[in-house]
Amino acid sequence: DHGRRIDMEFADFMELEEMNEADLSEAQVFEMRFYTSHSFPAINTALRKRHQPQPLPATVMCVNDGLKSLRGNSADSDDATAIIEFFRGFTDMQVTQDFKDRGGTESAPMSTNKDLSVACGYAVRKGKTNGALLMKIMTKNNLQRGVVLQFLSMFPDEVETLFPPLTYVQSTNKVQEMDFKNGDATFKLTIVEVTTTSP
Repeated sequence: DHGRRIDMEFADFMELEEMNEADLSEAQVFEMRFYTSHSFPAINTALRKRHQPQPLPATVMCVNDGLKSLRGNSADSDDATAIIEFFRGFTDMQVTQDFKDRGGTESAPMSTNKDLSVACGYAVRKGKTNGALLMKIMTKNNLQRGVVLQFLSMFPDEVETLFPPLTYVQSTNKVQEMDFKNGDATFKLTIVEVTTTSP
């Protein structure tokens, strides 16, 4: 919880304005905080590989329901119908023709960021100079995007925006390439523009 006061306990999170406005349960808050830890691959991998039975069904349900409840908090905000860009970085990945034609559904929660540099850092984190992919997500309203989890995240400095599981991602067929410098290395970065439909 770097960047947050060190004496903050779980009960303090339950008293936050965001929690009360969304009427979140303790289980939902706990599981969403758990997701923001280094444990998230255990959840995402099982969802993407469609493990049966799902090893953490209560966690998935609480994260999904909690995100949808929190999304309602900004329904009346000034930017509820604003155009907002989010970014998601992938390493060692190529865009397939099938994805360009048909799009795809992200089975797991989808982590994104408004900060381009943060997403670029994830795209090149393995240090390989080719295969770095960045998804530029264009949203036009509150129902097309996720929730900023900074207020409950274990890594609040990252200002993560999390989309719910089963978000449909569709390419706009706009693709560009750019060079991205990270330290002494220069990476070839492919940027694919997409839109989303949330469940």
